Amino acid sequence: MTRLTNEERKAVIERFFERITEGIPVDQQWVTTMRTGSSPELPQDPTREQLDAWIELAEIVTDEGFIAEMRATTEKFWSDAPSDFEPGALFKAYAEVSDNAAQAMASGLSPSSSEGGAIAERVITSHARAVHKEDDEGFRASMLDGYANQDPRAARYWELLATIRGDESAAQQTRVTNWIAEAVRARLSG
Repeated sequence: MTRLTNEERKAVIERFFERITEGIPVDQQWVTTMRTGSSPELPQDPTREQLDAWIELAEIVTDEGFIAEMRATTEKFWSDAPSDFEPGALFKAYAEVSDNAAQAMASGLSPSSSEGGAIAERVITSHARAVHKEDDEGFRASMLDGYANQDPRAARYWELLATIRGDESAAQQTRVTNWIAEAVRARLSG
């Protein structure tokens, strides 16, 4: 795995996305964005940490159990999405709270703090709007189920990708995203 070229590594990720989306009516722009944004490219002289991250990432995306879980999640999300759903609106909704979450996190605030709750509330309502759903008990229960049952390897994937790329800003964004997820779980379960 460590001897693969960047093109071969990219093919491993492309195959992963093919397997989790095959036969599911997903937005192709979303698939393209995900593939492009999540392809690992090791530098010419990678560090041991970058090589270890690539090995772990490759193990995650070739694990049959993880593939099955991500496929089920993808299928549920896209089967519930309205026909006029635009993934960009959902990405934008999360990006809008990202700065506030980063500030709260930098201030040492817990995701379960009142500030974390306010950020989570913005995420929940923005998510409902983006997917054209009523922000009611059913929607919130479904969203909690999705967050509560999220495979930790999905978040680990993005951490490993940031390590492979040597991109501290991506690593920070992953930490912020994880903080937001914790805040949403705390808000919806509380």
